[in-house]
Amino acid sequence: MCRSHGARLEWISPQAASTAGGEILHLVGGNLLPNRLAACVFTHGSWRKTSIATVLSARSAQCPTPPTHNRTGTASVQLWVPSPEADVPVALLLQAARLAVSSPAAAAAAAKLHTLSQPAKVTFFDPALPPAVSALTPRFSEMGLQAPILVSGSNFAPTDAGLVCSFDGLGTVLGTFLNGSAVLCRAIPATASHDVDVKVRRSGAVQWRGAVARCSGAVQWRGA
Repeated sequence: MCRSHGARLEWISPQAASTAGGEILHLVGGNLLPNRLAACVFTHGSWRKTSIATVLSARSAQCPTPPTHNRTGTASVQLWVPSPEADVPVALLLQAARLAVSSPAAAAAAAKLHTLSQPAKVTFFDPALPPAVSALTPRFSEMGLQAPILVSGSNFAPTDAGLVCSFDGLGTVLGTFLNGSAVLCRAIPATASHDVDVKVRRSGAVQWRGAVARCSGAVQWRGA
């Protein structure tokens, strides 16, 4: 099996996971070392967590998601696979993986002893809480237009149920997930100038939540 180009990470499932952790993340890629322990490294800003991964074949691996201590948002995940020559003890596996991601110099020095995949994305969210809306861009639209509205907030996730945007008094539309703090909603055309409350929820849920974000214009969008 050729490893000249390092490990590849092409696809992960699921792409959304609970902040509680413990869910099995399935990784599909290429150029992996089968039957060896490895590590998944999760990074979100200054937050970094690792978990032990199992390489199942040259194209697949799996690892449990770590608890995030209520931190939500879209994190990057990389697969770190030590080479047979490295012989990293299991006790030091996660520490070595964190060092490889956090220190480019250390990663370069150990390049011959491990492969580190390019990052993929996984979004952590709290399934017990609804998404929260904090801001809308733009905050107004001309009447009769299906204007794209960027909804900013938290606890958004690309679950199988999908995300629903509500324009109170006008109806609901499916939203497009962008990341853990942003969703794109197409406005429902209005026939009169008025304020509209915009909310987001996961499909099938009954809860809505949001902070007020007032706006002005022919049709005023207000996050709620």
